[in-house]
Amino acid sequence: MVYWFTYFGGGTIKFQYSLLIFLILIFLCVSLAFFILIVLSIKNRRILQKRDANLKLNCEQIFNSVMFEEELSSEARRLIDNFFANPARKQFLLTELVDLKKLFSGEVADKLRDFYINSGLVNHSIKKIKTRDRKTILVGIEELMEMNITSAIPALDSLLTSPEIDEDIKGHVHLAILNLDPDQGFRYINEANSYLTEWQQLTIIALLDRKNYFDVPYLDKWLDKNDSLIIFGCRLIRFTKSLIEIPLLTEMVSTSKPTIKVEVIKTLGVLEVNDVTPLLIEIYPYENEEVKEAILLALGQFTEPAALSFLVECAILDPFKYKMLAVRAIDKTEGGDDALKQLLSLRNPEIDKIIRHVSDPRL
Repeated sequence: MVYWFTYFGGGTIKFQYSLLIFLILIFLCVSLAFFILIVLSIKNRRILQKRDANLKLNCEQIFNSVMFEEELSSEARRLIDNFFANPARKQFLLTELVDLKKLFSGEVADKLRDFYINSGLVNHSIKKIKTRDRKTILVGIEELMEMNITSAIPALDSLLTSPEIDEDIKGHVHLAILNLDPDQGFRYINEANSYLTEWQQLTIIALLDRKNYFDVPYLDKWLDKNDSLIIFGCRLIRFTKSLIEIPLLTEMVSTSKPTIKVEVIKTLGVLEVNDVTPLLIEIYPYENEEVKEAILLALGQFTEPAALSFLVECAILDPFKYKMLAVRAIDKTEGGDDALKQLLSLRNPEIDKIIRHVSDPRL
């Protein structure tokens, strides 16, 4: 301490003033450095934006030549060589090409795809899926899928058997193969016994809808697989409206675990298999909340009067959320108006409120 007092001229007051000046200088230096950093960051961002804008213009010149000229112009060839000379620029060109391909179909899309193959960019994408970098692999999968490269299916298949690849990436591989060739895609899913997430299942069904593909495997192909594939099979049945699995679905109502049973009952509801009404009523008291909700929703889809007395009983005795579902089912069922009048005659405030809500045409 004596040293510091001596260094700053001695005395507590002088020391405090000296320390304050020192801190102010540090603050000013830090502020100046921060200001310079911001200025450089803004300048760098503008440089990058200008560079990307120029690269986009060059890409447009190349793609215009690809789409509208019989042969690539000399300027387009020069620009392509310039892009290919640098890995970052090469990837920029590829990304722009894939994004553009998504906007077109028919002859224009075919020309863009041919350019992708003939220029060697397809090999660039295949190399990505052979790396160990997760992000790079996913980019490569998307490029091959969007450019419709069916010849890449064996390379994609190799990812499904690799122990280093996680289930999420395998889900993207399945989606890509289904997009490229639905028949092979379903075969790979069946052989791999892979877990499919909710997102993957819904994305696959949306893809099949877009491709108007309905020749999906029968549900019995999935029954010895994991739960996600059994649930996926039920969703495929709802998508295709296939009636051939109705006996199997009916059997599964009594034998499946609750999570699968919910999907089975939903499927029976969509298919309007009203013959299972007695069975659903029989198992209702013994099921969990999710299965009970699925049963009431399915009975509403059947619209047959066979379940009216049961639905009225549920509307009177069950907890509120089941009352709501039961009243909705009654409202959709043939002869339901008389059942609603019966419920109104009970003068139960809760039931009256539910009926008014269900009967509101605005809802």
